[in-house]
Amino acid sequence: MTAVYGFLEEYDGSRAIFNTVTQTEIQSTENAASALEDSWVEFSELPLLWRPYLDEGRWYRFDISNDSDHEVNLQANLRHSLDAEQSESIWASHPERIDYRTTEGKWLISKFSLTNLRTPNFYEIEEAVDESLRSKVADSLICYNVGQGSYAALCSKGEPVLYFDFGRGFGRNAKTYPTNFKPRLKNNPLIVLSHWHMDHWLLGDKFPQSQEMVWIVPLQKIGPMAFKFASKVNANKNGKLLIWSKSLAPLGTPIGDFYKLPSHNHRNQSGIVLIAKIHHHNHTSVALLPGDAAYNRIPHQGRRFDGLIATHHGGKWYPKDIPPTPNKHGGVLAISLGKNNSHGHPAHNTLHKYQQSKWTSPKTTDCFGDIRVL
Repeated sequence: MTAVYGFLEEYDGSRAIFNTVTQTEIQSTENAASALEDSWVEFSELPLLWRPYLDEGRWYRFDISNDSDHEVNLQANLRHSLDAEQSESIWASHPERIDYRTTEGKWLISKFSLTNLRTPNFYEIEEAVDESLRSKVADSLICYNVGQGSYAALCSKGEPVLYFDFGRGFGRNAKTYPTNFKPRLKNNPLIVLSHWHMDHWLLGDKFPQSQEMVWIVPLQKIGPMAFKFASKVNANKNGKLLIWSKSLAPLGTPIGDFYKLPSHNHRNQSGIVLIAKIHHHNHTSVALLPGDAAYNRIPHQGRRFDGLIATHHGGKWYPKDIPPTPNKHGGVLAISLGKNNSHGHPAHNTLHKYQQSKWTSPKTTDCFGDIRVL
């Protein structure tokens, strides 16, 4: 029997995926995050009684074993790679939530805090953005097909100058990722991460060259593999990890305005969003890139948009949330998702909500491939 800590990376109400780590591995992070193993425990069907106690982005403790007993009695699967097709059948005890007020909880959070890697400094972010974008003008916005993930670029003359999210399909949705896809990095584009869900950053681990870029990321609770990846970016002699910790005034740039959303107990709602400006010959178009945030969390103040990349891959709608309105001539709605994905995206009621808000012809990446939004 092995005692593990598990960071709940993905939970859909019945199925839960934990990024697991042992106490010995945690202690090894004091020397090098590279010592962390790639280990995942998946519960396919948790008992109804336990489901209300689970929240994405939180730490839990439980035991795993090859044999069952009266305490270790939940069936689970162990994978040593996130995309591994083969898994090992194991038994586990019920996940127990870590109380962050305890010594154990504070210790665990401190070990995997982004602030261990770099102190958040908004002035560094301003300087990096100014250096990277001061002479740039975006003339197109592309929502790329990366399967069940998120990856968009603001481009100038066909070359990306900024990536907003850098993710891909993974795990059960790894099959949705186009195997011949390769990011374009020759002009050292700035990379801005909306939030730390794996389908929004995992492409950065697949293509190490991206770790030589400047990454602007929100300060959020993260698990072992995200911490390992952030450590790689921070340690790269050419790369730079810049952490945006607090909600401040918008960060204005020639290609758009960035907003850090206020604190929230869900990572979707406390990340970074972008209102992009796309310059044409005689006018400027505006698009909203919300990551996975609810629209009512974003300070768009009733603004109309020419383009929109749908929040949360067109998934189940946030309660009482209303999408923004397209301009009077209509707008382009892009939805980034993978064909036959495990989440059932896009949700029918979500598409209906967009139609009610006058986004009449949504385009999905599983059908259209890469989508030119503007």
